[in-house]
Amino acid sequence: MGKQVGFSEQAVSHSVDNMESGRSRDSTLSKPRAGRKGQKAPGVRLGLAASMVGAAFLFCAYVLFTTHNTFSIHTVSLSGMHGMHRFGDGTAHTLVIYVYAHTDVEYERNLQYFLEFGVRPNDGCDYLVVVQEGKGVLDTKLPPLPDNVHAVPHPNECYDWGTFGWAIEMRVVDTARYQFIIFLNSSVRGPFLPSYWPRSIHWSQVLTRRITDTTKLVGATISCEGANKGGVLSGEMRRNPHVQSYVVATDQVGLRLLHQDGRVLKCYRSIHDAIWYAEMGSSAAILNAGYNIDSLMLRYQGVDWRDKSHWGCNAGINPYADHMYDGINISPFEVKEFLLEAQWATATHAKKYSIWARHKFNLTDNEYTTKKTELRNMKILNMRARGHACFDFEFYKAHNPDLPVWGPETIWEHFVTSGQHEGRVFRFRCKPGAVEFAKPPPSPKPPRPSPPLPPGDTAQAQQAGAQQHANAAEKAATQAAAAAKAAADAAAAAQAAAAALQQHQEGATAGAAAGQAAGAQQQGVASGTAQQAATADASQQASAAGATQQAAAADTARDAAATAQQAAAAGAQQAQQAEAATQQAAAAGAVQQATLAVQQLALAQQAAAVAGAEQR
Repeated sequence: MGKQVGFSEQAVSHSVDNMESGRSRDSTLSKPRAGRKGQKAPGVRLGLAASMVGAAFLFCAYVLFTTHNTFSIHTVSLSGMHGMHRFGDGTAHTLVIYVYAHTDVEYERNLQYFLEFGVRPNDGCDYLVVVQEGKGVLDTKLPPLPDNVHAVPHPNECYDWGTFGWAIEMRVVDTARYQFIIFLNSSVRGPFLPSYWPRSIHWSQVLTRRITDTTKLVGATISCEGANKGGVLSGEMRRNPHVQSYVVATDQVGLRLLHQDGRVLKCYRSIHDAIWYAEMGSSAAILNAGYNIDSLMLRYQGVDWRDKSHWGCNAGINPYADHMYDGINISPFEVKEFLLEAQWATATHAKKYSIWARHKFNLTDNEYTTKKTELRNMKILNMRARGHACFDFEFYKAHNPDLPVWGPETIWEHFVTSGQHEGRVFRFRCKPGAVEFAKPPPSPKPPRPSPPLPPGDTAQAQQAGAQQHANAAEKAATQAAAAAKAAADAAAAAQAAAAALQQHQEGATAGAAAGQAAGAQQQGVASGTAQQAATADASQQASAAGATQQAAAADTARDAAATAQQAAAAGAQQAQQAEAATQQAAAAGAVQQATLAVQQLALAQQAAAVAGAEQR
């Protein structure tokens, strides 16, 4: 492991000579000659004393920092670390620039993993760790660094490509001395290499061996996700395929093309500008120069990205999120470095691989036992979404004879909630017409537009539509008049019923008067038997006449009420017909106007196309 030394009060210098030879800009004092008697001059004695004090200080600093596991970037001068003289001495053919921004506690673990499994002594690489400082950065501490790893501080102002550009433009290191340059940031964890990977092949060679005479930019992944200029959704859209910036490798030809672009390596304060000009612009600069880009993704092997028919890859979706890589997840073993920005399944895999790589686990442990409910619920939800359309019930019953005689619904419920977790044998076999993961029916297709009318027929169509609308309005007016007449007839019938009722009341009054007269005559016994008989006859006649009038009045009232009800019903029906006719006429007119508008738009588009062709 490299040794750390104390810092001086002078400002840290990042000149090429300082970084590559381990010397300070200030040359050491030359030793004056001794006098004739061998006595040393006073200046020499002072210089020797200063050297002894400096040596003691350096020794104390060495003891202090080699007895601690970490040191703070704010209290140690990173430009004076032990081993700087080996940096850029020509023995390494690959330069790795690692941007470390401690903005997330996970990023510190990513750096630790990289130093533990990505760096080896004399592995053919020099490593420059650019430590971001300032706003938004947590207290930054670095572990003891190997001899071929060196660190420099940098304000946390730029995104990845801008920080890479700063390290190159400020000549923190002379990139011209290296055949390959790899850019890497601390948002990813890796490298992940399978157990059968040859130890003689360094992880960096997985990238650099893909750089050829025709391919000049290589990364772990390629995305065809588009971006809007300035983040304005209604603005210009860029969709070129691009190597994602967390791991990028190139050579001197590719680096020269990135320099010549003039925008890729600039420092951008806006994330939208960094994506547009740097992340997407870097790949665009390579493609525009006639070279290809490449990645470690199995799906994209052998793709010539200069062919724009491939520029909509993966439906324009970033392949990193769960199930976004053609329906599956990217494997850390496929791309070697993996983002740990969320609790995605693949990020969980990367964390587990980190534990296994360090051999810090118990072979008898299984995290499934502590997360059984959570993991089972996920399987249950997935199986319910899949459905039983293709589930082989007979096969399941035949291979699990201990189950009771259940119907299909009970068997399916048992399998979903219990059987699939118990290791029971099952299979899915779709019959013709059966569909798994049933989808909602597609939206109905819009009707095809009517063919455009010739210019001469447009006026005639408008006149026909207007005439049709007028006819419908006239019909509606006629029906409304008929409804009004029916209402008037109903009112007349109601008046007749009222008159009949009045006549009935008058008859009843006359009958009552006759009854009173008969009573008076009965009280006059002295008037004789003849008068009594006459009075009785008159009373009976009056009663009969009143009953007859009452019955006639009741019949007249019933007839009038029935007539009024019929008239009212007829009026309501005619009113409904009139309203429906009006609505139909309005709808027909609207459809006619919409059809005319579509036809006129089609004619305008044809005219524009003809005009454009004539201009070309």
